[in-house]
Amino acid sequence: MNFICKLFVIKELRFQFFSFLQLGILSFFLVEIPLYTALKVEVDAKAGILMNAETGAVLWEKNAHTLMYPASVTKLITALYAVEKRGANWDEEIVASREAIAIVPPNVRRTSHQPYRLEFGGTHMGIQLGEVLSFRSLLEGLMLASANDAANVIAQYVSGDISLFMEELNAFVRSKGCRNTTLNSPHGLPHPEHQTTAYDLGLLCREFLKHKTLRQIVSTKRAIRPTTNKQPESFLVQHNALLKPGRFYYPKAIGIKTGYTVAAGHCLAAAAEDDSRKLIAVVLGCEKMEQRYQDAIRLFEAGFQEKKETRTLFSRGFDLFTSHVDIVTGK
Repeated sequence: MNFICKLFVIKELRFQFFSFLQLGILSFFLVEIPLYTALKVEVDAKAGILMNAETGAVLWEKNAHTLMYPASVTKLITALYAVEKRGANWDEEIVASREAIAIVPPNVRRTSHQPYRLEFGGTHMGIQLGEVLSFRSLLEGLMLASANDAANVIAQYVSGDISLFMEELNAFVRSKGCRNTTLNSPHGLPHPEHQTTAYDLGLLCREFLKHKTLRQIVSTKRAIRPTTNKQPESFLVQHNALLKPGRFYYPKAIGIKTGYTVAAGHCLAAAAEDDSRKLIAVVLGCEKMEQRYQDAIRLFEAGFQEKKETRTLFSRGFDLFTSHVDIVTGK
């Protein structure tokens, strides 16, 4: 092969290789993608985020990566991990142990007990020692009544030990892309190192909504707490005011979890949907309870009213990079 022929062959290979690399990289973009403009919404929350539940696109944020106390919003993470590890064993019977339901005064718990220990004054579903409840009933108590005792019983059921559950739970959130979350209890009672961010909670809400039964539970207004070996039948009532008739009822709302402690303020991780999209709103650090609902509704309305447009970056089959070079053959 003479010099001219070799030169042409090299040029052809170079162009084809360049084309291959470029198309390989740009193949990720050869689709229509939704375009969003930054929303302008004023909220009272210290931190928050509005996220598209399907795409993960962030539509609005305020201090979304600032460390905050999540309070009982923590329980959505406990429920998510429990379901992902143990599966859909909804009717499996679980016995409440003394370790899971032991309760002490707040000042005692915060100075000389494990962070998961329950404290007087916290929300609960009244689980008694040795009581047998189904996995689903415990999840309903956790997510509707915000039951701290249910959180501990679930944790012990999932991992055999509550401290081990917390180790696994922290590894789990890191596996979901949450880089700024550290959890010390399955329920969210006060602890100085129990922190997360609005962004991380948005990611975890996306994962939560992938589970049909969890979606059903958090959208329920009232659930039956069946008769057990210790107690007669009773009811568990939804805490989330977005789902109940009243001042803050929001017809597009579909869950997920409220939270409150003095240190955390009033918190809410919520989801809502209409015919066009499904959204997640997280608001943390509100001074008043009504503010978390007002903030969430403002964010949802702004998101649903935002026109969603798509733009084709490259049409399929469009090839900007391949060049054809004639090859001179010869000896």
